[in-house]
Amino acid sequence: MKPIGSRRWKARPRSGRFTGSARRSARPGYRARGCGLRTGGTWTGCNQDRLYPLNIKDTTPDPADDDTKWGQPIAPTDHGGCGAYAPNKLIVKPLSDDFTGINAQLDAMKPYAYTHIALGAEFGWHLLSPNAPFTGVADYNDPETDKIMVILTDGRQTEPSFGPNGVRNEEQGLKNLTSICNAAKAKGITIMTVAFQIEDDETRNRLRNCSTDPDKNFFIAEDGGDIASAFEGIRNQITASVFISK
Repeated sequence: MKPIGSRRWKARPRSGRFTGSARRSARPGYRARGCGLRTGGTWTGCNQDRLYPLNIKDTTPDPADDDTKWGQPIAPTDHGGCGAYAPNKLIVKPLSDDFTGINAQLDAMKPYAYTHIALGAEFGWHLLSPNAPFTGVADYNDPETDKIMVILTDGRQTEPSFGPNGVRNEEQGLKNLTSICNAAKAKGITIMTVAFQIEDDETRNRLRNCSTDPDKNFFIAEDGGDIASAFEGIRNQITASVFISK
């Protein structure tokens, strides 16, 4: 699941590409212990699930409280723990208008472990949130900024997710996805979803309901041609919204 991001538009799109200036983000340092952090160092970029209900919010981890951070000791060895993601280039890239760099990072990513749709949506929301760990992002009420997140998955939720009362299972992941989508939409984020070769009805329904407008923002894709058509439709919607806003 790859979030498209938010952009402060300073020019209209042309020739099929968006021209403009994106606010960039950076990762601050956190001095603490925990799977996702190094003592006295910076956030490692670990993107393992964090405890409920923090995993359905855009709040910033507390440097003094390991329970608020990604990568919990209760599951540090799942698929090699936090340390297994960086070698597979599975590190979240902050918002950027460096299209060459974005494409290079996407090409370098290697599929690894299981599918965690909710976690992908959570990090998509964090990329669009003005709260750390990603900084320099426009406020939710910035009149010059449209915040848009695209969630694509080619599988159902297969990774356990933290929930209330110590729950940690795959079904909770779908519930968390719904909570994240609802909370992000309440902040004014437009969500578009793509179900690629998804035959599971519950997953399809969750993705459909996650989108801002299921009639326009939910896409079903069965092959590469469908994916291309879906993203062409997404591009056209974003283009239209930019022209309307101007």
